[in-house]
Amino acid sequence: MSFWQINVIDSGLNVNLFTPEGSHLGKTQLTNGSGQAAFALPDKDYRVRADYLGYQFWSDEFRFQNMTIGIQRGSAQVIASKAGRPMAGLKVYVFNEAGAYLGLNAVTDTEGKVEFLLPNRSYKFRVDERGAQHWSGKAAITEGQVNPIAVDWD
Repeated sequence: MSFWQINVIDSGLNVNLFTPEGSHLGKTQLTNGSGQAAFALPDKDYRVRADYLGYQFWSDEFRFQNMTIGIQRGSAQVIASKAGRPMAGLKVYVFNEAGAYLGLNAVTDTEGKVEFLLPNRSYKFRVDERGAQHWSGKAAITEGQVNPIAVDWD
């Protein structure tokens, strides 16, 4: 058996080991502070899956090599404004496109902006203001770009 390192982008992510055909092998590791997990594996072919923000990201098939799982990400810049005026100090929440909360939130700055680094998927954002909830439309995130998402209300 040899140890093979799996590199992912973040710490605390579940990495699961599979056969090339997709059967789970019952082995799961949490990535460490450097975004890495290690498995002791016999000489066979494998695939690994990292679970991140409710999405699944797969490696290529590998044998006797370290593997990196690429998670393409872009910046979601949410701009909260009321009648065109920036709204500072409001909490913004991140949801997947089906409406499930992803456990991410932040507070808008003095320009009414907040940024989230997210995988290339579609999301919805909610801004809370004094008990009122204001939603964005569905917004697709493009890798390596700042993706502006306006949430404006009267």
